[in-house]
Amino acid sequence: MKIFCCTENRRRLIEATTDLNGIDYIEVLPAALMEDKQKSLQITFLRSLVNPIETAQVFLSIEGQWSGIVIEEIISGPSNQSITLNLSDRGDFSIYTLHLMESWEEQEFIPGFDKQLSSIEFSFKVSCFTDVDCKPAAINCQNEELLNIPEINYLAKDYASFKQLLLDRLSLLMPDWTERNAADLGITLVEILAYVGDYLSYRQDAISTEAYLRTARKRISVRRHARLIDYYMHDGLNARTWVQIQVDEESDRAILKKVDETGFITKFLTKGMADKSDTALMSKIQFDSTFENSQLVFEPVHDIQLFSAHNKMSFHNYGEQNCCLPKGATEATLVGRLDDLKINDVLILEEIIGPKTGATVDANPDHRHAIKITDISFHTDFDFTDTLAEVIDITLITWSEEDALPFPLCTSTVLDVEDRDQVFEVSVARGNVVLVDHGHSFSDLEGVNDAFPFENVQGSLSPTLVPTGTYQYAIASPSNRCEPETIMPVLPRFNPKLGAAPLTHSERLIFAETDASDLKMSAKKMIRQDIRNTIPSIYLSEVVETGSSFEILDDIWIAVKDLLIDSAILDTHFVVENDADGVSYIRFGNDHNGKSPDPGSKFLANYRIGNGTRGNIGRNSIEKVVNNTTINIVRITNPMPAIGGKKPETKEEVRQYAPQAFRTQERAVITSDYEEMAKRCKEDIQSVSAKFRWTGSWQTAFIAADRLNGKKVTPEWEKELRDCLQKYRLAGVDLEVDDPEYVGLEIDLEVCIQPNSFEVDIQREISSVLSNQTLKNGQKGFFHPDQLVFGQSLYLSRIYAIVQAVDGVVSVNITKFRRYGLISSSGLDTGKLDFGKNEIPRLDNDPNHIDMGMLKLRIKGGR
Repeated sequence: MKIFCCTENRRRLIEATTDLNGIDYIEVLPAALMEDKQKSLQITFLRSLVNPIETAQVFLSIEGQWSGIVIEEIISGPSNQSITLNLSDRGDFSIYTLHLMESWEEQEFIPGFDKQLSSIEFSFKVSCFTDVDCKPAAINCQNEELLNIPEINYLAKDYASFKQLLLDRLSLLMPDWTERNAADLGITLVEILAYVGDYLSYRQDAISTEAYLRTARKRISVRRHARLIDYYMHDGLNARTWVQIQVDEESDRAILKKVDETGFITKFLTKGMADKSDTALMSKIQFDSTFENSQLVFEPVHDIQLFSAHNKMSFHNYGEQNCCLPKGATEATLVGRLDDLKINDVLILEEIIGPKTGATVDANPDHRHAIKITDISFHTDFDFTDTLAEVIDITLITWSEEDALPFPLCTSTVLDVEDRDQVFEVSVARGNVVLVDHGHSFSDLEGVNDAFPFENVQGSLSPTLVPTGTYQYAIASPSNRCEPETIMPVLPRFNPKLGAAPLTHSERLIFAETDASDLKMSAKKMIRQDIRNTIPSIYLSEVVETGSSFEILDDIWIAVKDLLIDSAILDTHFVVENDADGVSYIRFGNDHNGKSPDPGSKFLANYRIGNGTRGNIGRNSIEKVVNNTTINIVRITNPMPAIGGKKPETKEEVRQYAPQAFRTQERAVITSDYEEMAKRCKEDIQSVSAKFRWTGSWQTAFIAADRLNGKKVTPEWEKELRDCLQKYRLAGVDLEVDDPEYVGLEIDLEVCIQPNSFEVDIQREISSVLSNQTLKNGQKGFFHPDQLVFGQSLYLSRIYAIVQAVDGVVSVNITKFRRYGLISSSGLDTGKLDFGKNEIPRLDNDPNHIDMGMLKLRIKGGR
């Protein structure tokens, strides 16, 4: 059989337009002897050969590789238009390619031959006889039902592909059924079957799917994978806010408890439609009958004693009619001797009228700020509100820098009312403030009666009863093989789920006194929670059967973040794991990391429901309090919005953040590590400098911290930084936190000003731009503490540029530029002053502290 190299049209085109030669066709020649069969090939060319073909110019290949068959002899045909190739061996059933080339390695073709017609594919077995009949076999009627077996798409693995597969099959069986409405019964059945198929497909691949962080579909699996790389997946956070309670004089010194004598937890409610009463206090019975799901429940963190005098407290302005507390203020004076105010009480400073209009509606609702009292002192002063000044008692309160005013707060203003000036009280301080957080408490113990049999004791967990193990394994005695083997039961798997959702997660505040008077923490820290330190608000009580009744054990099972780290062999601990739908599952220990529950016992839960961003209510949203007391509450509200509520972390967020957190350095070795970790611990650090020093017995890392706004390193702040750095430092390295080394400057300026400029104005402007204060336009002076950091060089040209930019200045000459009191440190020649790693330059220009820098101005010219 002839195998042609090209089509008839291409053959004619080459023969008519070019002088190139090429292979026309090839034949596998028969042979007389069986051993010589298929060992000869005849090649016919388009034209007669000009030069004979050599054996070294013919190659046989299989899939681009040399076949190993050698051309032993080439015999030319009678017309010199064909040749016969005698081969060293016959080929198999593969497809071979014959090449005419000068060189196989360099792929160089024979001159005068068309490259496309220099090779041809063929088979040695193209004309071989076969015993197999190519005619299709007759159809066996017994297997006719096999033709109706539908084609199965094994790539269908999820809901969408299963649904499409079912619809395609139905379209084949019922072509007239074209309904695709979701309400149709047929579509409903298709979706049900697709859901079942998707679930079964997932169960088949569940082990491999849930084995990796990237492919895991269950939230609990993602949580456990992240824990392996030391990343804790958070389950959201509840919101907190401050509630201010106003009472009348009859309820002075009344105590509003978090938990009353009956065990009922006080609740604060947002507005509801069913409750039409105007009273702020409601009983538990009223609460049960009128509570709506749209209302949010907040519960107090601590007890509070109420005083009518603390409903509204006025500021003492020392005779100033337009008085304001500046931004960053940490002290104020209140009118009267407020003996009932205590250290660690929280006050809310609130603007009640507009300082420009005197109208209540113009009061800025953002000018409300919570502060926690750190010191109280009582004094006397004159009352300047009347013409005849009288001596009055005043109370001076101070608070920490963390609670410093974030805005200026006007306390009084003078307005022109009907052609006469009148002083208005702009802002007041409000006491009786309690911290509340989002969450509604429930207890399974309330529904349990002593008369119940053990079988009727049920709670919010499902299942409530710990199953009994049915399997055991034997442990051989290592000392004596003759002793009987110890039989150990296989612990049953018990992971009950909580019926209600979402479970509250919050950061616990630890204090001994019920009114939190011993909690030495700023108001800012009390209301702001660290989401990585949250704990689920749930604990369990174990119930065991005793004869025909039951007993509630005294040991309380508490929730922890991790059984591997936090739990010993006998600790009654458990871990809460939340699924994607918000349902909480309880995981107990294994008698190695945490105690395992005893088979046959039951668990009753005490928990809180309410979590996430839903608790971030606006200001003045809380209007009711639920308590069984008889306190005469005049008004109750939250002056500021609730903050802190966050949604649970999603699986995709964990997939992105967990690997990055794993790569985050969590140790400090060199000085730059300590500097980085210090900034990570404290957000108010502007710059930090660390250095090592051998102190005689060990290495000590000295850390100098430069706080924002030039704040000092207080003992409390230093302790917090040291505690935070403990987990990063190396063993054997001590920590010491110091203030920066401040270097006062001496700068003398000679300034020539324009003739029409006033000397006083220019002097005030230059002193302002070179000061350490914040200017009226919001910009900071050149020597503001936030403008200078450790080891920063101070250039003379910067001061020239700043002073020269002041309107009215003609020229500037700096005559002194050095460290205070150090003549040899002059930078007039070098043009700069260099400072050490722990040094920061200062120019306070305060006559009472001349060592912190002085500025002298000599003005020439002007008016």
